[in-house]
Amino acid sequence: MPPKAKDDSKKKGPGGVEEEARKAAEAIDDIDDEDYKKSLRIECRALEDKIRKEEDLAGLYQDER
Repeated sequence: MPPKAKDDSKKKGPGGVEEEARKAAEAIDDIDDEDYKKSLRIECRALEDKIRKEEDLAGLYQDER
């Protein structure tokens, strides 16, 4: 069975999935309230920080095992 080719489309950065998702999200204009959008962005950043901390703690746990 031949090895699978790497899928570079999932890369973060210019032209990656994250950039495409950001462009698609910006194209949608269903929420008119800028304060609501700002609060959602703040909440997303807080959740991303929480995820990052949990991943760090999980890594430390695995290192100690």
